[in-house]
Amino acid sequence: MIGDNFRALCELAEDHWHQGFILCLLMPVSDYTKSKTGHRPPADILNLNHWLQSYAPDIHAEIADYYTALVDEKGMLREGYSDTACIPTHVDLN
Repeated sequence: MIGDNFRALCELAEDHWHQGFILCLLMPVSDYTKSKTGHRPPADILNLNHWLQSYAPDIHAEIADYYTALVDEKGMLREGYSDTACIPTHVDLN
């Protein structure tokens, strides 16, 4: 499980970095520009994000919630935020 990889990284961070750390929730993907949900199912992203949120208090980590900031009403990365459907690109907010 990917959670085991996150757990191992967090254990390394706890052992070697004594300043605290931040876990970042995974961002949504979209099919607006090209299909990404077949390789990265939205349900899997949600499940891992829920796991990260429940794990963070156990290790005294903060959470950066990029998912909520970037998800649309369909559960996809908001249209216009990425040319690749999974990596955000510069967005002019003016």
